[in-house]
Amino acid sequence: MALWKQIVGASRREKHALAHAYLDSLPENVLVVDLRPRITYVNSAARQTLASMASGVGAAFGVTPDEVIGGSIHRFYPDPARLEAVLRDPETLPYEAVFALGGTALRTRINRLIDANQRHVGYLASWEKLPGRVSANPSAQCATSTSPGQDVS
Repeated sequence: MALWKQIVGASRREKHALAHAYLDSLPENVLVVDLRPRITYVNSAARQTLASMASGVGAAFGVTPDEVIGGSIHRFYPDPARLEAVLRDPETLPYEAVFALGGTALRTRINRLIDANQRHVGYLASWEKLPGRVSANPSAQCATSTSPGQDVS
């Protein structure tokens, strides 16, 4: 109950800081994306994972891990038009895809962020490295994508 009181009584700035603290406590890699769709936040786990993959991220996307925030999520997807269609259609979310990045397979999941007034305010993207190696192609290639109710395996 004390946590709920802390949230309810918090200023907008404090709520923002609490949300970041919650996201940073997750062991999963998480990106917060606004409606533009630009990456507005990268949690601690994602920052560490991006740093460990810096050369692959640089080769595939032309950015350093420090340049991820503020950039479009489209640059991390091999078919930006397809991703845009997915993001704009609520029926396709949550969405899951598997990519190859420099020999590493990555699974990403994207879902809508809805505020307390039921307004769509952005997206939450989580991602993870999958076990094993894939073709050492330095560019990101979408291997599989799914809509709700579909299995990626």
